[in-house]
Amino acid sequence: MNQDQLKTLNDLEAIFQKWNTAIYRYIYARLNNQETAEDITQEVFIKAWQARDLFDDQKSSLKNWLYAIAINTIRDHLRKVKGKIEIELDENIQDDSEVKGQAETQNLVAFVFSHLEKLQEREQEIIILRYQEDLELKEIAEILNLELSATKVALHRAVQKLRDLCNDESE
Repeated sequence: MNQDQLKTLNDLEAIFQKWNTAIYRYIYARLNNQETAEDITQEVFIKAWQARDLFDDQKSSLKNWLYAIAINTIRDHLRKVKGKIEIELDENIQDDSEVKGQAETQNLVAFVFSHLEKLQEREQEIIILRYQEDLELKEIAEILNLELSATKVALHRAVQKLRDLCNDESE
């Protein structure tokens, strides 16, 4: 199978095995809810299969196409729930020292995510794709259908805005 081919169910299975975790991680980072992230991840691959004839490997890599589908599916979901914030806490805590460490980490993550949620949708997407998914700027530009220079500027502004929001609250 060509890595950017989606013609048979075997291709779909291979693509799912290869990209499921990364797509789920991105969706979870945007929505902070395991069950919803699992459902939307599944929906992304269903949509990819249904639209497989529209995929053009000359215009985009399969990975970037899947991320674009994920972004649009998240947007559809958020419109449906009208911005309802879903937050989940990890309940698998072992001992007291781990409790303190996890509590501090969760507090920091919750602090940053609470401010990340204040950013515009595009700003959230760019930050998560770059820093959580570790995508190159060129890939992010392709996924979001932006010029590379516009992506660089948008990332810089989004990070600065997030930094300002976090600093304002911590003072």
